[in-house]
Amino acid sequence: MLRTGATRVRGALGLGAVGSAFGIVATVLRVTVESFLEYGLWPLPIEVSMAASAGALGGFVFGLGFGASLAVLSERGSLQELSIRRVALLGLAGGVAVPVMLSLVISGPDVFLAGWGTVLSASLTWGGFRGMMAPIAVIAAKRAERVELSGGPSARRLGS
Repeated sequence: MLRTGATRVRGALGLGAVGSAFGIVATVLRVTVESFLEYGLWPLPIEVSMAASAGALGGFVFGLGFGASLAVLSERGSLQELSIRRVALLGLAGGVAVPVMLSLVISGPDVFLAGWGTVLSASLTWGGFRGMMAPIAVIAAKRAERVELSGGPSARRLGS
């Protein structure tokens, strides 16, 4: 039981790390394209580094949360039954909703209304990011579970 729990924690942390890497790429691309389209200039290095750190943190939180939900769902034996389309839609909805909710909670409705373009841009970035990451993570988890259950040579390599 302890080994199963440790495996699930390791899997959730791994999804958090993968989400962090994808978050860095997604936010740096968004900031670069936004700056180039709006000002015709490449962003300053400080903007890129701030985007990278925000993307890393956001991606880690999303990946870790998704890994935790996968661990709970797989405990009930329903991981193989998850619909990829449903997971993609839930990822998209969560990715769109989180920046809006954070903006409203942290900054308040006045700042949200004044900066709705930035919030919309962040929501679309995170929505697309989560809409792609969620099904990829489920497909990988399903494959890993099938390999582990089959007990083939790949399962021995996964366990080491």
